[in-house]
Amino acid sequence: MFDAVSHEDRLRILAEARRVLSADGLLMFSAHNRRSRTAGKPPRLAYSRNPIAQARYVLEYLKRTRNHLRVGRLQPPRGGVRAGSTTLGTTYALLHYYIDRDKQRRQLEAGGFRLLDVFDSDGRSLGESDDDASSPSLLYVAARK
Repeated sequence: MFDAVSHEDRLRILAEARRVLSADGLLMFSAHNRRSRTAGKPPRLAYSRNPIAQARYVLEYLKRTRNHLRVGRLQPPRGGVRAGSTTLGTTYALLHYYIDRDKQRRQLEAGGFRLLDVFDSDGRSLGESDDDASSPSLLYVAARK
């Protein structure tokens, strides 16, 4: 639920994690990737040849679109938060925190952590210059300073 809290609460969670971690402890968490191709995009309509399934898809699409528009008005014009979600099965009913790798690294460093590694959705370790646009979320591994 690290991505479903405000920026201020996210920083509090990092501070608390640092406080309770042992000196050699690791913090691992996933975060929505702001640079993902699907970040902040509106929902898409699924299709089926089955008319009952198609009717259900249309109703879900309408609900998700309404929610996406509603929470889109709540997001700040700039910053780490974006409305919607890239996760299948969601209803776009909550604001989710989206952050890019560089900002996440700086956030961790300011919170007393050292970023050790970042993994994409396929489990590959990402170098600083590696493209991460195909990963809707990234896994971060950090150590306490």
